Amino acid sequence: VVDVLAEGPPAAVAAAVAAEGADAALDVPGGAVAALGAAGKAAADAGGAAAVQQHCDAVGCAAVGALLQMATAGGSDVYWKPLHYAVLMATRGGGGVRAKLLGLGVVSRLAELLREEYLMLLPEALPFVAELMEAGEVAVEGAAQGLVAQLEALSGERLEQYLKA
Repeated sequence: VVDVLAEGPPAAVAAAVAAEGADAALDVPGGAVAALGAAGKAAADAGGAAAVQQHCDAVGCAAVGALLQMATAGGSDVYWKPLHYAVLMATRGGGGVRAKLLGLGVVSRLAELLREEYLMLLPEALPFVAELMEAGEVAVEGAAQGLVAQLEALSGERLEQYLKA
């Protein structure tokens, strides 16, 4: 499922989704933005709403949802850590803006769902988020900054010192 973040859906899957019709949750204004949580909202606020809508298709948002379900169904860091790391690594691969936005969306929504329990995963995420804050894409940088704001609120401390290269 993590590969769908970077590579996009196989042609047969994309065709099947298109044949079934659009996802009603994504059709409403801001649907794709909402699917990515605080990171998606920040990306849109930074001027990247069109990029979020373009890269967060029904299959991408379904992959985000599936990854969140897998992470939370386990109920333990034994399951969260490898999934979290795989999602973070997908943002570094050659998947481009799509992988970065969807990956940030997964991390944002995971932090939202796990709340204080996410703090054990925070140190692993910071180097990836620091890289994404300098990605060169408005939507990705906005999403990364929104995620930082979300994580600062969750942790109760400023993370700026940990994001410097």
